[in-house]
Amino acid sequence: MTQDATTVKILDASIGLFMEKGLRGTSMEAVAKAAAVAKPTLYARFKNKDELFAAVVLCVIAQLEEVVAAELDKDGSVVDRVSAGLRGKYAVLNEMLGTSPHAEELITAPKRLVSDSFTAFEARLRTRIAQVIAEQSPDDAERLAHLVIASADGINRLGTGPEAIAADVDLMVSKLLA
Repeated sequence: MTQDATTVKILDASIGLFMEKGLRGTSMEAVAKAAAVAKPTLYARFKNKDELFAAVVLCVIAQLEEVVAAELDKDGSVVDRVSAGLRGKYAVLNEMLGTSPHAEELITAPKRLVSDSFTAFEARLRTRIAQVIAEQSPDDAERLAHLVIASADGINRLGTGPEAIAADVDLMVSKLLA
């Protein structure tokens, strides 16, 4: 996703404001000010806050896919690669949302605004992990990919911190893919 420098500035400023103030607490005026652009410049690129937030979410999805793909494409065992890919996904999310008092709002808002994009991302993630698992267990790859991802999502949701989440994901993947 190639973007001009002004759009990148707007998206970077938006991420910071959404983390600090939440979706409801962030105004287009505050984004324009933080990005040091005129409001007409902002509105020329994003017609409203929902469209801006959707663009931010798409950038996050692209980053998640890049991190996961890099780990899955490395040399190593299937268990190591799948674990690393999932750890990478949650590390990115934790880095972005970990300290935000608005994390819950920001996690649930995308489903309303960009559910098709999230559904497509989850499908691509499941397919990619199934491809890696198929190197070891071709008959059950799709089902195992589904179980690994669902389990990892639960671990992340209930986790007690990045280190514990990473350790629990590693344990779960090693047991399911043993």
